[in-house]
Amino acid sequence: MNRCFLMGIIQEEVKFKFVLNGKHDSIANIKLKLLNNTIVKVTAYDKDADYCYRRLSQYDLIIVDGRLNTDYSIIVEKIYK
Repeated sequence: MNRCFLMGIIQEEVKFKFVLNGKHDSIANIKLKLLNNTIVKVTAYDKDADYCYRRLSQYDLIIVDGRLNTDYSIIVEKIYK
């Protein structure tokens, strides 16, 4: 199991897009700066993507509960502001 918990600050506005004819309806991408100054790409799908687009903005401190993807990005399972 590759579950991870991260806390960091959003570095730029949330990038949101709709997907047609795909597995998911919407995708949100976030660049998250961790406490050790590492930048991590975080991806949220569907309901989580909608939450990110509506509620999160640049410089918000968030906690991400997710899983590590093969390209070292994080797929969101839960997100907390």
